Amino acid sequence: MRILSTASTCLLLLILASCAEAVEPEYRFREGFLLVDGRLSNLSENSYLDLKRAELVGRQYVLQDIMAQEVTLVSKGGETTSWDYDPERLRYYPPTGFNPVTGEEYFIRLTDEEGFTYESKPEVMPEVVEMSRLDVRFAQESYFSEELDRFVPAFELYIDFEEPAATQDFYRLNYSSWESVAICLSCYYGFFDIWVGECVPGGRGDDVPRFDYACNGGCWQLERYPDINLYSDEFSNGNSIEGLFAGQIDFDYSGRILMISELERISAAAYNYTKVLADQGINSNGLNATLPASLDGNVDPIIDGQGLSLGYFSVGASSEQRFILNRDTIDGFPLPFDNDINYDIPPFPQFPYEHPCEGPNRSPDRPEGWEF
Repeated sequence: MRILSTASTCLLLLILASCAEAVEPEYRFREGFLLVDGRLSNLSENSYLDLKRAELVGRQYVLQDIMAQEVTLVSKGGETTSWDYDPERLRYYPPTGFNPVTGEEYFIRLTDEEGFTYESKPEVMPEVVEMSRLDVRFAQESYFSEELDRFVPAFELYIDFEEPAATQDFYRLNYSSWESVAICLSCYYGFFDIWVGECVPGGRGDDVPRFDYACNGGCWQLERYPDINLYSDEFSNGNSIEGLFAGQIDFDYSGRILMISELERISAAAYNYTKVLADQGINSNGLNATLPASLDGNVDPIIDGQGLSLGYFSVGASSEQRFILNRDTIDGFPLPFDNDINYDIPPFPQFPYEHPCEGPNRSPDRPEGWEF
């Protein structure tokens, strides 16, 4: 099931928090919240920090991406690592090659644009629990989408792993996919002007809804799915876990797709926070609605009254399994999709323009596990 993003769901929960009783609620809106969403992972590409500021316009929050004055990861031993801001992805990331140490405690420290400093509560980097298998099963009617008003064909992900017996463990099941991209730029009701370096309206695009421009080399697009899937070993401590549902990817395009399932071992506090977030986001409607619960984050201003924050920075260890398939070989029917390409043919003596593979979550490098 799809849910709201972490930041927007946090705001939703603030509004819902006073609605448990059957009375006319009085809403108290507070603007200026610093909304924090981040994680430190043993897989460096999965570590990030997302910062947004909540501003109240009328009775509706607007989330603005912000740049902090400084973002630093701190270990229990006092070692500090500065994180860098990526203006394309609007997030902070650790430096390339940084590897957290298993068993070490870490917390994030940041100073926002107003000069207020916040810190997360320290969490220990746990040992990795290895995933032994990823099984992908196709279902023509995987789930019902109220938005589409139909059953959706999807690839369902199931995982196997050995659950450690010595500890009580909590997991977050993340998943993503890579797809190859043939078109790296589309201009709507216009064309790409090589002299200006951008799409411009009019011209030969007056009567054409879209011009497409091929990539000038290999290009792959990463999709991270926002679903929240959790698992605890309360009733399975030390057992072999087989066929645990870990997510689903809609059958909505053709060609090859590389699916990645991630088993992330997290703290009990991170599990409880994420569970409340999922329950309030998914089950907040209907007769069996989940009662509103407190969303206790772990990021606070270091001086009371100097700043207002909501969110969580987690420390987790992950294992991955990858599975590639060609959707053209599936015995089923995908969702309708636009597969038309309308290449721009500029007038002589110009040559067809090819656009570089650039932008958030795109890479010219072949993903690991992508077969020829």
